[in-house]
Amino acid sequence: MILTPLLLACSGDAPVAAVEDTAADTARPSEDAPYLAEPDGAAAPDFSSDDVTAAVEDALFLITQLDVEPIVSLYSTLLNQRDSTCPLWSDYKGTPLWYDTCTADAGVSFSGYGLAQPWEGTDDGSGNRWWGTQIYSIATISDADGQTLTTGGSVASLTGVSADGAELTYALIEGGFSWDGPEAAGTWLDWGITPTITWFSGRDPGSGGQVITVSGAITLDDGPIAAVVLDNLYLTDELLGSSCGEEPSGTISVLDSAGRWYDLIFDGPTDAAPEVAADVCDGCATAWYRGTPLGETCVDFSVLRD
Repeated sequence: MILTPLLLACSGDAPVAAVEDTAADTARPSEDAPYLAEPDGAAAPDFSSDDVTAAVEDALFLITQLDVEPIVSLYSTLLNQRDSTCPLWSDYKGTPLWYDTCTADAGVSFSGYGLAQPWEGTDDGSGNRWWGTQIYSIATISDADGQTLTTGGSVASLTGVSADGAELTYALIEGGFSWDGPEAAGTWLDWGITPTITWFSGRDPGSGGQVITVSGAITLDDGPIAAVVLDNLYLTDELLGSSCGEEPSGTISVLDSAGRWYDLIFDGPTDAAPEVAADVCDGCATAWYRGTPLGETCVDFSVLRD
């Protein structure tokens, strides 16, 4: 069984896609630019592998706590308190789009715009079927008690099944979201972070084998590392034919408190090349600073699979 990650934003039927793809094209660097800068002769900074390992593992744990469902549920609950004139509605490629600054009869106030794309067993064009909701909204919505949901981009919370029976999960957080009601207590909405995450996982129900891909950025609290960025991290296991379940492929970049970026390049299996040499399957990456190698940093990735 082959489990292939799917970027839903590329689906031609998803109204969120047009907005996200435009932003992605704008932000995408030139293909001619070098990945790592050439050494410039500057002395390499002091580098603590232990600090970087701790920060990356903290970020991986935070990613597993980023439940999108509360935002989807709050958004739907507030929109259900609209009335016949507030907010105004239009149509975006077949999906209802609200836009207004108004207060409904139930006391809910709306300012901004938004749309919700339902997936109800919807085929994405690749034979995969999905259930859940994908939202794009730039708005503030306050209930009658003054509790406010702020939406600053797109979220998705989807489960699915592939054409060959694999169990799929897709989650997206892109932009700033917050809720100041009591439901936020103890969740990431109360942590003061603005994560950007795209998560896909597929599990073969027969073997239990799993593949995970994740990209995004997590800011961290006070400490030597201020942020962790995951660039197309791909993790799979031996149950799906991989030769290495301990190490992903992809890059993790970390920003220290002095504003310096370090890149950790992992050499694990890819979708196209599931076999890697045994001596590189150790969960460790070479850390680079402006083209200078600083040694190895090792990370435990089991929290993603667990």
